[in-house]
Amino acid sequence: MKKAPYRLTERDLDLILLEELSGDTGFLAWFADRIGLGKCALLAAEHSVSAKAGAKWGETDVLAFVESDGYRIAVLIEDKITAEFADRQAARYQERAADLVKSGDADRSLTVLCAPLNYLRGVPEDDPWDQRISLEAVLGWFESVPGFRADWRAGALRARLESLSASHSANREKITRFSSELRDYLISLGEGFDHKVTEDRGGFIIRSDRTPAHVEVAWKNNQGRVDLTFSGYRVDEVDKASDFAVPEGVTFSAADGKRQKSHIFKVEVSSADVTRPLQEQKDIVGEVIAAIRMLLPLVDALIDPDPASA
Repeated sequence: MKKAPYRLTERDLDLILLEELSGDTGFLAWFADRIGLGKCALLAAEHSVSAKAGAKWGETDVLAFVESDGYRIAVLIEDKITAEFADRQAARYQERAADLVKSGDADRSLTVLCAPLNYLRGVPEDDPWDQRISLEAVLGWFESVPGFRADWRAGALRARLESLSASHSANREKITRFSSELRDYLISLGEGFDHKVTEDRGGFIIRSDRTPAHVEVAWKNNQGRVDLTFSGYRVDEVDKASDFAVPEGVTFSAADGKRQKSHIFKVEVSSADVTRPLQEQKDIVGEVIAAIRMLLPLVDALIDPDPASA
């Protein structure tokens, strides 16, 4: 198998779906059949569409309008590879879809979740996506189409899925080796970062001399993000975090004292294949370090200095 020319990201997947839906490749007919539509024609399509539903803004990865049986149908597609759902993401997709119908932009709507099979298996059945399509099914379509273009895209998808599978099934020895390499690399940066070697396949705690005991930085490798977590329910941080202007590229999830007991700031990053040497994945580790550098200033912004230490 030829190595994929790059590591497929969710944004790459957005653009691939956008182009395939817009092109004369047969993908639109295949996709429409998978989501329960008959013969249809594409009217318009775009990606990263921001819209406000209720009191909150949200983003649709790919928004397509198709005509089928005389109806104008809005198809809202959410792509996932490793990243976790945002708060009420499926419900907010439904709200934006309903607004498109209410405004007259569409007669009907469908929300579609596109993700690896293992990811889809972890999504609750009552999560309100109208349709779900696996990346393995998308890969199968590309494999059925002749030509270099389809071969290349099939290779990129296959390599990404194989990497996810390898990381998911990695044994303790390989995880420990990658974790040890990560610790050595962090220390070599000379920025006060450290890491306790672990066998945890889920991710890696990054220690920093800039964080107090109740604040944790974690690279959630299996979820494709870096978290800055303020553990416990501290009133000073609650008030500040609620009114805080979250930097671009960072999302905030507030503690509610029940289901979520910590304030969490999150930055999406790529996932590493822990079965491969860290040296071969410096680009991914670079994303993680950049995310940490983006998050750490929030510690100073949200925590009042201890008057006793002043």
